Amino acid sequence: MGVTETWHSREMPVLLAIYEVERSRQPLVTSTIAEELGIPELDVRDSVRALTDAGYVQPATMARSRAYGVIVSPHLTERGRRTVGQWPEDGYTAFVSLLEARIARRPLTRPSEASSRAS
Repeated sequence: MGVTETWHSREMPVLLAIYEVERSRQPLVTSTIAEELGIPELDVRDSVRALTDAGYVQPATMARSRAYGVIVSPHLTERGRRTVGQWPEDGYTAFVSLLEARIARRPLTRPSEASSRAS
């Protein structure tokens, strides 16, 4: 009996669904996500738990509903945002690139010009 890889078939799709739910500011309803992804609701619940344990999602408020399954109010962590492409992989490099772009857009001034403008 081997270990089944679930990242591509379960965790990543659920992580992307959490991102979309977070953007829409709506609660994540596990039964709805399960239907949209075409996977069992129990797998969605397990995936949310695994993503939380692994640090991709902040611990969420969960409520059970007979009509809707589990309703979750999730929040992606920095790690989760990087995984879905909403945060730079290397913050330092991204910051330096931003500074370089802003410097390139500003006209160069000499210190004497800057002080005469301030007067």
